[in-house]
Amino acid sequence: MYALPLIATLCTRQAVAESNYADIARYLAGIPPTSPSALGELTDTPEWKVHAKYLGARWAQLEQIQLAKVRKFADRELGARQPVVSYMFGGPDFAYINAFFPAATTYILSGLEPVLDIPDPASLTPIERTNLLFEVRASTRTFFEKGFFRTEDMHSPGFPGVVQLLSMIIARSEGEILSLDRVYLDSEGKLTNVLDESRKLFGARIRFTIHDQPPQEVFYFSVDLSNKSIVETGFLKFCAAMGSADAFVKSASYLPHEGDFSVVRDFILEHSQIVVQDDSGIPLRNFSKGTWDVRVFGHYRAPIGPMSKYYQPDLETEANGTKRIPVDFKIGYAGSARDSILLVGRRKQVGKQ
Repeated sequence: MYALPLIATLCTRQAVAESNYADIARYLAGIPPTSPSALGELTDTPEWKVHAKYLGARWAQLEQIQLAKVRKFADRELGARQPVVSYMFGGPDFAYINAFFPAATTYILSGLEPVLDIPDPASLTPIERTNLLFEVRASTRTFFEKGFFRTEDMHSPGFPGVVQLLSMIIARSEGEILSLDRVYLDSEGKLTNVLDESRKLFGARIRFTIHDQPPQEVFYFSVDLSNKSIVETGFLKFCAAMGSADAFVKSASYLPHEGDFSVVRDFILEHSQIVVQDDSGIPLRNFSKGTWDVRVFGHYRAPIGPMSKYYQPDLETEANGTKRIPVDFKIGYAGSARDSILLVGRRKQVGKQ
């Protein structure tokens, strides 16, 4: 991995002054920096122009085929949403959670992928910059092609880190990064940016603004969400302290179906007002009819191969009946919009059935 100077609270304030947070994110996203800086000169290189052309084309395609349609669906079907939304098993996939929940003030993402530090490209050698840009493209290839980040790609020796990918996606979403901080949680879920022996979990917080919206923030924590590990970290206590929230689950390798992930599954059901997910999220049978109003959109195609054990006959009946409501975008592991399935659960108001 790179042993390089860092930005934000991960480095000296002098380095931040040389290349600010927003401009580094734009450089990684293939967008010219807005302020005069050393990075501006680095955009006039063949390597960066190749990078910018690739990401520009792929993002334009993603926006047209996927994200614009997701936003229309969310505006039409989700209604009022909570200011906090979690995305368990989400990794650096800010694009989809932002499309479904664009006005959230706080996004909480988690996954096994390492946070890692973010280098200032202006401090790198030409070869290091070329390698960095290549790894950003390599790490996002499956995301652009299939709509999710592949775990194998993000555990490769050259993986640039979740913070870099989050920063890039925020910039491509027309966001401007205001600050980037290394943060820690203790076993009680208390947040700090100071490291000591009581800190159990390492993450990052990025504050940003998109267009004229008030500042928003995204947290990412690298955390094992299995039952034995999650209770030791304080992560769920941190999430609970945020108050009433919504939840998004997509491309989760069907882990919420497993008994070893029952703690995080139950947490989502107990603390969420709206749950939006594909079939790899919480099984339909876990949504109590006395507590949840559930609507199913799209077409259910039973998982195949090793995932066939997660087949849900009740979901197939619900989705593929005569009142089927299609979706016009691909979600999760589906190969096309035609075979996509989306479940929207809304907690019932007390006293209403």
